[in-house]
Amino acid sequence: MVIFSVKPGGRDNYKIWEEDEISSVIFEMTSQGTCSGDDVFKKTLYAQLGIREYWLFAPKGEWLEPALQGYCLQKGPEESYYDPISDSVSELLQLRLVNERQLLGFYRLDNGERLLIPRELAVALNQEALARQQPEIRAQEE
Repeated sequence: MVIFSVKPGGRDNYKIWEEDEISSVIFEMTSQGTCSGDDVFKKTLYAQLGIREYWLFAPKGEWLEPALQGYCLQKGPEESYYDPISDSVSELLQLRLVNERQLLGFYRLDNGERLLIPRELAVALNQEALARQQPEIRAQEE
């Protein structure tokens, strides 16, 4: 889930009634056991709560076709409902979502760059640190 106006981190779980702020975006990783509830019950519940975007993802592609589906909340005259997002773009996050072999890839709309997952980010940070140390190491060797 993505919640824009709360302090990050430090929670084992998120309780709306304690935080007094609802999620803006929710991602559900669906499975055979949860797919009907995710597509019907949760979609209705999240619309009633006012969750602005709802994304369903079946990492193995077995229960959902297509495996990635997004929905954007619309306010109706009597109740809110979700319309499908056809281009896999989260307007709220300003990201394009892509099914990448059991993972979701997140791409920035402004420059097309892919956001790194934690493992990739750790490698990139290590490489950056090594690159900064190289001039010092060469100077010491000389």
